[in-house]
Amino acid sequence: MSRRKDGQPFVKSEYYANPENFEGYFEEYLDCVSFLVNDIYWEAKYPRLITKKGLKAAVESGKSRFMGVTDISADYEGSIEFTSQFTSIEEPFLLYNPIKQNFKEKIGDMTTGDILFHSVDHLPAEMPKEASYHFGSKLLPFVLSIVNSDI
Repeated sequence: MSRRKDGQPFVKSEYYANPENFEGYFEEYLDCVSFLVNDIYWEAKYPRLITKKGLKAAVESGKSRFMGVTDISADYEGSIEFTSQFTSIEEPFLLYNPIKQNFKEKIGDMTTGDILFHSVDHLPAEMPKEASYHFGSKLLPFVLSIVNSDI
């Protein structure tokens, strides 16, 4: 996720003590990642996992296979920088366009490059069984399309 800016080996205690000496590089793997479930602890002093600028560059260069994210951490403009809107239990998905850097509310408005986005900021307060069932029932219609995709 992060590496030292000076090229020296990663040392976890150094990362926690001096995060300004580190940079994120997860975006270099967006050509290998289709979906991400993000549930990391993050503070503004740490490098982001995905920046808007880095995601846009990866999409524009054709080096992104990224199709969806579930940001369980739900940190506003946090480790997933484009987390700037939240979904609800009733409407658990939005679409994020990394080129225009905006959200669409209707799945039917999906265009090439849009990313399926889920981030319910109060999900931990939901009853686990009911929340899991509801989330699964909303995700299931997309699974077959994803599995059959040649992207």
